[in-house]
Amino acid sequence: DGPKRFKICLGGWSDWARVNSVDNAEKVATLMSDLVLATFADGVDLDFEHLTEFATISGDDEFAAFNALIKALRSNLDGLKSQWASAATARAAQLQAQYDGLESWQKSQAAPYYLSTISYLKEVASNEVPQFELSWTTRFNAFLPKDNKWNYLKPGSPVPSVPFATDYEGEKIFPVSGDFIDTVNIMAYDAGP
Repeated sequence: DGPKRFKICLGGWSDWARVNSVDNAEKVATLMSDLVLATFADGVDLDFEHLTEFATISGDDEFAAFNALIKALRSNLDGLKSQWASAATARAAQLQAQYDGLESWQKSQAAPYYLSTISYLKEVASNEVPQFELSWTTRFNAFLPKDNKWNYLKPGSPVPSVPFATDYEGEKIFPVSGDFIDTVNIMAYDAGP
């Protein structure tokens, strides 16, 4: 029963998210952590489901770049803890000053937004700083058992003649970055019949 939590999501299947380089990864990590602080989100979900395809198509080391993104983002998110309460307090004070400067007729119309947002920001400032969650959304076949790579097929389903290029992608991410990730979301709806 606590307060609602929300994360900012980066990526997604439809836009084929990629990072391309360690330098880009560090820039993206800075942008995402800045967004978390600006919105008072509870963390970030990295929905990167096509690392193998981009590494194959471009020749870039998408796995090194993605691991660098995870590491930098974890560090940046952890660094927000010391700024969290003061940022919420400053935002509440800014909104209060804006509200106080409104004409009376404007205040009557804008009061619900301003007063509820100011109250919310005061709660954010007084609450314990959250553990900023870093999650990774990957495909159904990123983690497969070595002795049964087709374990997701229903009995009687045809077994593909060749493996998916993305099989075992998790082995290129989790050993390097697993300590920085709080949650792994498995996209299983595309696992097959």
